[in-house]
Amino acid sequence: AGVWSLVIQRLVRDSVGTVLAWRAYPWLPRFNIDLTQARSNLAFSAELAAADLITLLTLRTQDLMIGRLMSAVALSTYKVAWRCTELLGPSIISPFSTVALQTFSRLQDHPDEVASAYLALLRKCSIMTVPALIGYGIAGPWLVPSLFGAKWADAGWISPALMLLTLPLLVSSFVTTLLWSIG
Repeated sequence: AGVWSLVIQRLVRDSVGTVLAWRAYPWLPRFNIDLTQARSNLAFSAELAAADLITLLTLRTQDLMIGRLMSAVALSTYKVAWRCTELLGPSIISPFSTVALQTFSRLQDHPDEVASAYLALLRKCSIMTVPALIGYGIAGPWLVPSLFGAKWADAGWISPALMLLTLPLLVSSFVTTLLWSIG
């Protein structure tokens, strides 16, 4: 059992999902490529991929540095504290991202209005997110151990620093949505 049960569960779930999807929507891909559209899609996708890659590198560089310069224990403690921040941020930001996509798409031909809408959404999202992050930074030392157990008490003491690291992510949280919407 152990870890292999998780691997097998994932394989079975994805296989069953694929079979059910193909039965519900009997479609097979064709190799009919429109090169003009492919070039347009590639240029657009490259910008999105670059934005996502920068975000990924920013987040994973922290993990690599902590794991390499400190220890696996320090990295696991950091990841538990960071997980709380990841749960908090997207739950608040996600509804704003949905509104942002619709708003930016509608305004895509008016760059000044897109910029104003970006700043307005960022302000409104910050009104909700910043107090929640400050609260997590203050309550983290007792909140993390109560959620994850006493052995993760050290992770709670990392939360004030994570609060400061998360604030720049708030500013960039709508960048991918902005790129999607303006094409």
